[in-house]
Amino acid sequence: MDNPDASGIVYLIKASAADLQKASSEQLRSRYGQSSMSTGVTGYGTPYWHLSTGFREYELDGKRLRSQCSIHCFPLKEFPQYVDLSVSCKLEQHGLRYTFHGFPSRDWHSEQGLYLAHDLMTDILREAAIPETHVIRLRRNPSYEEAIALIGARERTGP
Repeated sequence: MDNPDASGIVYLIKASAADLQKASSEQLRSRYGQSSMSTGVTGYGTPYWHLSTGFREYELDGKRLRSQCSIHCFPLKEFPQYVDLSVSCKLEQHGLRYTFHGFPSRDWHSEQGLYLAHDLMTDILREAAIPETHVIRLRRNPSYEEAIALIGARERTGP
């Protein structure tokens, strides 16, 4: 779900990709009922997996909402005990809004999905029993080289 309207977070986690896949699948299943999975190999030669959902519609506080989420897991070649785990969620609200030109529009409109991504990531880490000391929280998606440097620094100095 590479979508500019999706909001997401990225963590570097000292954990098994298989354990995180199991926890991620369970969390998506409990929220969305089902998810689809794809796998592949990165340009760095490491296997990765990707889980995504379709939209789920619901009402909250009298508002009609729909959301979908996506999870990507990339194990890192230089540090096989670490993975780059990203969670992104798209949230939309149905209702009347006015366009840029002042015309009314009753449709789905993008909202901030970051809190959904944060809640999902928190529940994945809890489900997989990952201690806080094994998590490097990031403000943005790092390049591969930046991720390796961050992990190297963590491993040299400890949590």
